[in-house]
Amino acid sequence: MLSYPINLLLQNRPCLVVGGGPVALRKATRLLKAAARVKVVAPEAVAGLHELAAAGQLELVLRKCLEADLDGVFLLFLASDDHRFNQQLLDRARSLGVLSCAVDKNWSAGDFITPASCDGAGLQLAVATGGRSCIRSKSVKNFLAGQLETLAAKVVLSTFTISGENQVNEFNPDLPDFVVASIKLITGVREFAVCHAAGSFEVVALLSLDEGVNRLLRLILKDAIGETGAEIIECRGEEAFKYLFRKTSATAVPRSLFANCSAECRFSSGLKRLNTLLMQSENLKVDPGSGWRKYADYCRKL
Repeated sequence: MLSYPINLLLQNRPCLVVGGGPVALRKATRLLKAAARVKVVAPEAVAGLHELAAAGQLELVLRKCLEADLDGVFLLFLASDDHRFNQQLLDRARSLGVLSCAVDKNWSAGDFITPASCDGAGLQLAVATGGRSCIRSKSVKNFLAGQLETLAAKVVLSTFTISGENQVNEFNPDLPDFVVASIKLITGVREFAVCHAAGSFEVVALLSLDEGVNRLLRLILKDAIGETGAEIIECRGEEAFKYLFRKTSATAVPRSLFANCSAECRFSSGLKRLNTLLMQSENLKVDPGSGWRKYADYCRKL
């Protein structure tokens, strides 16, 4: 059964967590992050809940929860070890119109389930399986969390050019497909173009500013060219921009940088912007650095 995804606005809304263990701590912490007013009721509580209460971030009541505690509550989490008692509180919450979630075997009797979630780079991602597999949703969430870390990093322009006596076609005719398939697997490559012309092979990419991402690209290209005598020439940042500018303005008639593109990542807004700037070669001849600054400002907004 598919659930209906929503994002609740909980600022200053009263929320109750019943239970004092690690699960209750996680629920309370997430509620605090959403700026909710949090009350935790349980006979005993883990140290983390005591610390939050001592800091004045939530109200901690050390006793068994009473049905009266549900009065005026907007959202309820039931995280106690007493399954029968949780069911009683679920019934009471429903009669009061309080949205409730049980994290035990009573979960299907509640009003909602919480997805595995992560946030970063101005994004919040949630993964749910309709209650079928918490392990699966957590594993996907953990993978996406790594993606968000690279999205949060600044973006840098890089070029990798392979050249060497027109050997590109000879040493590996499948080089473009090999490189494209490999680059698509790298977290932190925002978008890229692969150009193959005139005896050289070139990768133009927008990368997260992470040396690990750059290193993976170099390894892919090194593996692709093998022992052929060809070399990889790398430029980054402003030097990459100036290199592409020189290449674009070298022809009598300005041409699209990606005219000979073998493959282009589907997220291509940044590279299209780069191409637009490079086509304005007449304006950049005096100061190509001004074009780089304009492009770098654009990349920061991606």
